[in-house]
Amino acid sequence: MSHYTPENGPADYFPPIAALFQGGLIPNSAALQSIISDIDGQLDNNSKQLDKCLQSILGAANNLPSSRTFSTPKDALGYICGSHTLEKDTCHDPDQEEAVAIIKALCDSLDKNPGSEEALLQEILNLASEEGLILPLRSSQFVAVGHSSGSLNVQLDTMDQVIHGKWSKLTQSLQKHIISELLKLPLLGQNQHYPWAVIERRLELVGGLRSLVSDDEAWVTYRNVRGQQLEELFNSLLPDNDSENVNYKEFCCNCEAVVDRIAEMIEEDFTVLCTGVFKKIGGVYRILHDLYLDKYSDEMSLLVEEIADDIRDFNKKVVKVSKSDHGLTPSDSPSFVRSLPKEGRRGSLVGPSETWASKTPSYSQSLETMFLASSYKPEDKKATPRLQKQSSLAFPKDCITSLCNIALSLMKLEDFLEMLTKLTSWDVTGLPHKKTKKKSSLRGVLKPSSSPELKRHSLNLGSSFSSSDTPYEAVKSTPPSSASTKQTDSIPAPKVVERSRSEDRVKWDWRLIFKKVAPGLATALEAKLDHSLGASLSQEAGAWARDKKLQVRSVEFVHVSDGLDHPRKVSKDTKEFIQAVDELLPLARAGLDGCLIPVRMAFIDSIGIAFKNFHLHCVSLSKDVPHKANLKELLVIISNAMYIKNYLHHIETVLSAEDNGKKFLSSLLKQYSDLVDGLGKNLLQLHNQLICTAVLSDADSGNWSDLKDFYEDERCSFSIQMWNFHLRGIKSDMWDMLPPKLAQSLFSSILQDSLLMLMQRYSRVKPNYRRIKLLRYDITAILLCTCEHLLSACSSVSQYIDPGHNQLPYYSIHNQCSNLLAILAVVASPIELLYRVFKRGYNRRLESTGSCESSQTGCNSNWLHWIWPSLMHSGTRHYDDMQASSALYLHLRVFLNQPKTDWGMLTQALLMKDHMLSILLLSRACLQDDSICTQLAKTLRFKPSGSGANTLSPVADLSEALSMATAPSLLAQHSEHSSTESGTSPSSNSPGSSSPLDTGLAATANPMMGSGEPLSDVQQVVDALVHVLARVPYFPDCLAKCLVPSVDKCCLWEMFNVKNPMVTPQMQIPEWLKSVFLLLEPFIDRVIEPMLRYLNRVKMADNYIKPVISYVADLPCGCPPKYSLKDHSKPPGLKEVLTQCIQLIILEIEQCVVMLPTSLCCLFSSLDNGCKQQSIKTSHKCVALQIFAWAIWLRLSSFSGHLDKLGPIIKAESRASMMTLADSLFHILVYGKGPNTPKFAAKFVKNNKEWLQAKFQNIAAYIGDESHAVAGADVTEGATNIFTDHIYSVLACSILDSKKGFEHLQCLNQLVRANGGWLLEQMDAQPPVMVLGNETGLEAERKAKSKLSFKLDISPQDRNLGGSDSFNPVQEMNKIGDSPFSQQAIIEFRFDWVALLTNDLGLSRAAFRQLLMNRYEMQEDAALDEAEKKPVDVLKAVYEL
Repeated sequence: MSHYTPENGPADYFPPIAALFQGGLIPNSAALQSIISDIDGQLDNNSKQLDKCLQSILGAANNLPSSRTFSTPKDALGYICGSHTLEKDTCHDPDQEEAVAIIKALCDSLDKNPGSEEALLQEILNLASEEGLILPLRSSQFVAVGHSSGSLNVQLDTMDQVIHGKWSKLTQSLQKHIISELLKLPLLGQNQHYPWAVIERRLELVGGLRSLVSDDEAWVTYRNVRGQQLEELFNSLLPDNDSENVNYKEFCCNCEAVVDRIAEMIEEDFTVLCTGVFKKIGGVYRILHDLYLDKYSDEMSLLVEEIADDIRDFNKKVVKVSKSDHGLTPSDSPSFVRSLPKEGRRGSLVGPSETWASKTPSYSQSLETMFLASSYKPEDKKATPRLQKQSSLAFPKDCITSLCNIALSLMKLEDFLEMLTKLTSWDVTGLPHKKTKKKSSLRGVLKPSSSPELKRHSLNLGSSFSSSDTPYEAVKSTPPSSASTKQTDSIPAPKVVERSRSEDRVKWDWRLIFKKVAPGLATALEAKLDHSLGASLSQEAGAWARDKKLQVRSVEFVHVSDGLDHPRKVSKDTKEFIQAVDELLPLARAGLDGCLIPVRMAFIDSIGIAFKNFHLHCVSLSKDVPHKANLKELLVIISNAMYIKNYLHHIETVLSAEDNGKKFLSSLLKQYSDLVDGLGKNLLQLHNQLICTAVLSDADSGNWSDLKDFYEDERCSFSIQMWNFHLRGIKSDMWDMLPPKLAQSLFSSILQDSLLMLMQRYSRVKPNYRRIKLLRYDITAILLCTCEHLLSACSSVSQYIDPGHNQLPYYSIHNQCSNLLAILAVVASPIELLYRVFKRGYNRRLESTGSCESSQTGCNSNWLHWIWPSLMHSGTRHYDDMQASSALYLHLRVFLNQPKTDWGMLTQALLMKDHMLSILLLSRACLQDDSICTQLAKTLRFKPSGSGANTLSPVADLSEALSMATAPSLLAQHSEHSSTESGTSPSSNSPGSSSPLDTGLAATANPMMGSGEPLSDVQQVVDALVHVLARVPYFPDCLAKCLVPSVDKCCLWEMFNVKNPMVTPQMQIPEWLKSVFLLLEPFIDRVIEPMLRYLNRVKMADNYIKPVISYVADLPCGCPPKYSLKDHSKPPGLKEVLTQCIQLIILEIEQCVVMLPTSLCCLFSSLDNGCKQQSIKTSHKCVALQIFAWAIWLRLSSFSGHLDKLGPIIKAESRASMMTLADSLFHILVYGKGPNTPKFAAKFVKNNKEWLQAKFQNIAAYIGDESHAVAGADVTEGATNIFTDHIYSVLACSILDSKKGFEHLQCLNQLVRANGGWLLEQMDAQPPVMVLGNETGLEAERKAKSKLSFKLDISPQDRNLGGSDSFNPVQEMNKIGDSPFSQQAIIEFRFDWVALLTNDLGLSRAAFRQLLMNRYEMQEDAALDEAEKKPVDVLKAVYEL
C-alpha cells in the first residue's frame, strides 16, 4: 500500500478495507463499487510498472558491451550475475580521507543540531540510495583490535581505525536515539483512532536500526528493548522474586492485566516481524515464543511454586493439628502413605491408596444410592456421611483461586496466538479448525486413575510442532549448539494446499508449570466439589424439613446473546454450589492436554455425580408440593432445575469447544430437560385443580335459577373477580421467579385451561330471567380480563391480533373467547333482536335484517373488536389496518408487559409508523431545560452587538455548559495576525477564547474525558437513539426522518446559517450533532490520515539541515555527486506545508465522501432541503461541508492539546501549527473568502478558487443525489406479522453485536419503561376498561395531580417487571390490567346487539340451537309477555326446539 505523498498524489493512497466498516456502519453499494474499482486500478497499475521495470532491465542488459541479445529478463539477469560485465564499469577504490570527511561532517552536524538524529539517518540512507555510498567506507575488511585473534605483529590501517571510531560514535548516538524513541512509543490499545501511526512509527524505527547494524545486532538490540519493557511490566504488576513476606496469591489477580499488555506487545512485534526486517533470526512464532511466552511462563512458574510451598506448609499445619486433637491411625500417617505402592496412588504428591472416589457410587449405581452418598439428612444424626476427601494434601481456597487466575491468563494468551495464526493462514476448503491432542495422551484420557504418570515432557517448554492437520508430535531434540540453527533452517515456506499451512510454530506447553501440583489439584478439586455438594444439599434439605421453604437469591445478569432462558431467582444453596463449580471451570478447561488431564476428568466425574444428586433432590422436594409446602415453592424448584440445565449447557459449550466438539453431558442435559418439562406439567395440573376447586367455587353466584338478583344487580360474580386476581398473582410469581420464556409459556397455558373451563361452564348455564344480567356481567368481565392478560401471555403482537392455527395456545385462547362472546350474544341478547336476526334461519340471518353486506369470517380474534372497540376495529389483523397511534399503543402495551425485555420489539417500536416513538423521545430529550439544544436555540436568537465572526454568545462557555474542562493550550485564532504570516509556529493566541475541545470527538468518544464527569442524561439518550437509527440497513432514511423534525422543533436551523456571526467553531454543539460526530469518526480519521503522514515526513525550512553531500565536490570514489541544489530546493516553509495539508484534506473528503453510510447521506440531504425551505444560507449550498469542517476542527484541536495519546509520534512543530490549520480549513470549508477570514485562508481561496469550486460541487452533488432522498418505502409493508417480527429481531441482533449496541438499547429500554404510562397517554388510546359515572371533587383533583409527565430517567430499572416484590393483594384484587376493576364500567358496558348477532360468531347451526335452548324464554315453565310469545314460538319452530 503506497502512502499519500505530494509526489505521487492522492490517487495512489488507499485506506485499509477494515476502516470502511468501523463503528458497525456499512457503506452503500456505490462506495463498495468504488472500492473494488480502485483495487482493480491499483492492480493494473502495479502490473504495468512491473512490466516497465522488467523491460528496462532487458534493455539495459542488451546495451551492455557484449555480442549477445536477450529476449527475456530472466536470461538477461542470469547473464549479468554470472559474468563479470559490471565489474568493468565499477568505480575506483574510495578515498579514505574523503570518507573520513563525510563521517566527520555528519558527526559535526549532529553536535551542532541536537535532536536531528533521524534527519542524519535519512541522509545516510540517501547517500546509499542516490550516491551509492554505503558507510563506513574501508579499504579492507576491518577487524577491531579488541576482537582480533591474529598475531601481535599485524599492522593496522590507521585510516580504518579513524573511520571505525567516528562511525561507531555516530551510530551509537543514532542507536541511542532510536532506543529512546522505541521506549517512548505509546501503547497500541490506547490509540483506537490511529493504530496505524503506532505501528508505522515502530516499523520506521526498527528499519532505521537495521540499516545501521547487522541483522543479528539489530535483533539483539530490539530484543533487549522489548525485554526491558517486559521486565518493567512484570515488576509493576508481579511480585519481586527476591522479596520476602509477599502474598503471591494477591498478585495472581493482576495476571489478566499483564496478559493484555503482553498481547499488545506481541501484536506490535508480529506486525514488525512479518515485514521480514529481521531475516536471519528464525521464524516469527519462535521469536515470539522465546521473547514473550517463555518469560511469562517462567514468571507464572515461580508463582505456582510459591503456591505449592504454601500448600505444603498448610498441610503440615493440618497434620499437626489432626495429630494433637484427633489422633491418627497408622493408615493415616504420612509415613504409611509414603510406603504405599505406586499403583495405588492417583498421581498425587502425597495421597492415600484408596481415594474417596472409589467409595462414591459410579455411574452404574442407582441414583438413590448416589443421592444417599452425597446428601445429608439432619434427622439421621448417627449416619454422618464422610464428605471430605481422605487425603492428607489439602488445598486452601485462595490457592485454588490463584491457580485459576493463572490458568485463565495463560489460556487467554494462547487463544490470542491462535487468532494471530488464523490471520496468517488461508483456509481454502473452509474446514473447521480443530484442536487435536497427542496420541501419547490418549491413554491418560481413558484411564486417568490407573495411570499415575503421564508422558514425560522435555524440560524445555518450547518443543516444536507442526501446525498441520495431523496430530501434533514432538520433534527429536538436537544438541544445544546446533538446535537453534537446525530448527530455523527446517522451517518450510508457507504453502496453500487445500488448507494453507502457516509457518511451523513452537508449541507453548505452558501446562507443565502445573506438573508439580496437578495430581494433588485433581484430588483437591474433587474434594472441594464434593464438600460443596454435601454442604448445599444438607443445608437446603434441613431448611426444607424445618420450614418447607427455600431461601432464594437473585441470579446475576447473563449476556443477552447466549440464547438461553435464565431464571430470575434460584435457591441460595443451589446458587452457591454453581458458583463453586464455576470457580473451578477454568482448571477443567485447561486440562485438555498434558499434566492437567486428571484435573479435567476429576471435574467431569464430580459434576456428573453432583448434578445427578441435585436431580434427585429436586424430585424429592417437588413431592411435598402442595400438601406440605406452598405452591410457590414449586416455582423455585423449577428455577433451580432450569438454572442447572443452563449451566450444564455452558459447561458443555466451554469444554467441548476445546475437545473437538465432544458432547459428554448430553444424557444429563436430557434428564434436566425432562425434569423441567415434568415439573411444568405438574405445576399446570395443580393450578388447574386449584382454579376448578377453589377459585371458581361460588355457590351463590352459581345459583342461576334463583329468582333474586345477584348482589342487588350491582356487580359480577365474585368467582370471576377471584379468577382474575389468581391469574394476576400467578403472573407476578412467575415473572419474579421463573425464566422469562418458560414463565410466559406456563402462564399462557394456565390462561388457556382456565378459559376452557369457564367456557364449558357458561355454555351449560340456563339462567333465570333475574340472572341473565349476571351472565352478561360475568362474560364481559372475563373477556375484559382476558384481553389484558393476553398482553402478558403473548410474546408478539401477531399472537395478539392474528394468531395462526399453529401458534398454540394463543389460537386456542382466541377460540375460547370467541365462544364466550357467542354465548353472550345468543343467551343474553334481547329476545326481540335475536328474533329479528334469526327468524329466517341461522344461515339467512342477513336476509332477516335486510343487510346485503357479508359478515366478517375467518378470524377468531374478532372478539377483540367488541371488547376493545376504541383500539381494534373490525377485521384488524395487521399493523397496517390500525392507525399509527393505536398501533404504537398496542405495541407498547405488549412490550411493557413482557417478562423480559424483547430487543426486537423495542427496535420495532422505535421504527414503526414513521418512527413516531423515536421522534417523540428525541424531541423531548432535546427540549429539556438543561439541554444544549435549548440553550443554543436561545443563543442563536440573541443578536450580539458585535459583528465579528469570533463573537461568542453569553452562554457559549462550553466548560460551564457541559461541565467539562477545556484545554488551556488550545486557543482559537480568528484574528488577522495569523502565525502563518510571519512563518513562525503559533505560540501566542488571543486570550479569552477557549476551545471547546471536550465537546467534540475527543470527549464524546469517551464520556469520562474532560473533568471526569459522565455524559449528561440528555446526551446518553440522544447518542443511543442516533446510533440505533443509524444501524438499521433496511431503513436508511430513518435517521433523517427523526433528526430533522427534532431540529425543527428545537428551532436550530439558524446554526447552519453562515451569515449568522454566532456560527463559529467555538459555538455550543447540540447533543444530536455530537452523536453525528461519533458516527463520522471513521470518516474523519480517514480524511486526516494522509495529512498526518505528510506532516510526519515533511522537512520544514525551520529545522532544515543542509545535506553534507552538498559540500563535497567529488565522491570518495572520484565520481561527481548526483546531488544538485538546483534539483533539491530548500524545504517548504509553514505556509507551503499548511497549503499542502489543506489540499490533502479536501482531496480526501472528495474521495471518501462515497464511503459515508447511506443514513448519514440521507440526513445531510434532508438538512439541505430544510435549510432551503427556511431560506438559510449554508456552506457552499451543502450542510455536509459545514459538519465536516466542524468535526475536523475538533479533531485537529485534539492534536494541539495533546489529547490524541500519540505522544512523540506527532512532531512538536506539527502540533504547534494544528490550530492554525484547523481555523484556516474551517473558514475555507464554511465561509470561503469573507471579511472575517484569516489572510492565509483568504489567499488560499483566491489562488485555488476554481479548484475549490470543483471539489465542493462534486461533494454536494453526491450528497444531493436522488438515491439519498428520503423515501417512504417500508420493507415490512404488506408483509406477514411473523416475517415482520423476524425482520426486527434480526435488526436487534445486529445492533446488539455492534460496539456499545447493548448499552444504547438498554438506555432506550430504561427510558421507555420509566415513561411507559406517559407514552401511552400520548397515543390517544384508551384501555378496554374505562371508569364511568360521576367522580367526586376529591377524585378529580387527585386524578389531575397524578397526571403523568415525561421524565428523563435512564437509571437501571428493577429486573422484576411486575414481580411479587411490588404485588399488593388489596390493590391487585381491584384491577383489570392497569385500570380499576370497576363494577359500574362492566355493568354499563354496551354492545351493538344487532351488529354482534349478524357477525360471524363462529357457531354451527347445532351449536347455535344448543345455546338457544339455554335461554330463559325457551324453557317450558318460562313466564312470557305477550310481546315475547311470537318471537319465541317462531324461533322454536324454525330451530325445532
